[in-house]
Parts: sequence; structure tokens; C-alpha cells
Amino acid sequence: SLRKPRLTRIAEREIRELTGLERPPDIRCVHVTIDAGLQRTLDDMCRAASAEENIQAVAAIFTRSRTGAVVAESNFIHGREAESSAAFLGTIQAGSTYKPFVLLEALEQGLDARSELLSAPFVWRSNSFANGVWSVRSFDHVYRGQISLERALVLSDNTVFARLVQQLGTNSVLRRLEQFGLVRNGESNPSAALGSTRTGTSLIALSRAYA
Repeated sequence: SLRKPRLTRIAEREIRELTGLERPPDIRCVHVTIDAGLQRTLDDMCRAASAEENIQAVAAIFTRSRTGAVVAESNFIHGREAESSAAFLGTIQAGSTYKPFVLLEALEQGLDARSELLSAPFVWRSNSFANGVWSVRSFDHVYRGQISLERALVLSDNTVFARLVQQLGTNSVLRRLEQFGLVRNGESNPSAALGSTRTGTSLIALSRAYA
């Protein structure tokens, strides 16, 4: 009744993943968790946003935090509804949305949210890096000296979180991200901890991680 062919494609993909079969058994009915009212609201928001000048496409997804159930999913390109689902099938560079998971690893290792690190240009040299060096600057080139991890999260300070990754250990942080399905096994680039991964992530993976 929703008349959204892409939901059929999403369901087929999810069934293949759940069963591990390229051609799963004949399934006649699939119940979805979409809330029709929220779906209309999200469609209206994405349609309006994608019609604005200089915006090519908009994708969004609503999930219930307690269960992870998808209650609305939308994708519009130049004001028209897309046939595919960027939320499920597309990828983004997640950027600062990964920082709370890095902070979680810090808390699990015994640090406090009030612990302080330096906000300043960061350079880490290691033979394990592709270019032998990992260099991080703040997006706006504003640095604040010693600040708490809590404050760094609010300000999304890349240099503080780069130092935090160095202190915690790249492998420990990446394992934490992998635990939440945000990086793939074998990821070794410390930039992944700041949301810059080789393959990117999907909106549904990010939403499920937060849920």
C-alpha cells in the first residue's frame, strides 16, 4: 500500500543477508515496520530539501532507538523520489558521527569525559602508515589548547580525537567501531576513527549503531 518499489528491493536484500542464500525460499508476504505517517513526513522533508538550489540529493532514515526498527526511509533527487535506497545501499563518509564511539572506547579503558588532551595541529609518524605519517588539522583551523574530551566532542575537535586514538591504540578503537558495524574487519587506517573509511558506511548501519 506504500507503493514504494525500492522497499521491495530492500526487503529482498535483507532476506538474502539473513538467509545467506542468493535465491531464498519463496516468500509470499513480508511485514514492514514503516510508520505511514512518519513516512509521509520524511518524504515531504526530503522532497523540499532536494528541490533547493545546489542540493543534488537527500537521503534520510528514522529508526526506533529501542529496537532498531526502521519506521521511515526516504531518498529524493532533484525533488523527485529515487528508485533506489541511498540509506540502505548508498555509502557516506560518516565524519564526526564516529567520535562518540571513540569516546566510548576511552571510557571503557578507564578515562574520564573530563580528561584533557591538546587541541592543536597533530602529526603522528609511523612506518605502519601508507605515507609514513598521519597529519590532522581542525576543520576551521581553530585550536583551543588543553580541553576536556567532553568539550572536544561538543566542538568536534579532530586533533583531540586523533591524540585520543594514538593514546588508546588504533586497533582498540577500530575493534570498537567494528563491534558496532561501522568498519570492516581488517580496517587499519587511523583516519577511520574520525569517520574517513575506505568503503564508507550506510545510513542504516550508522542508525543501527546508535540504536
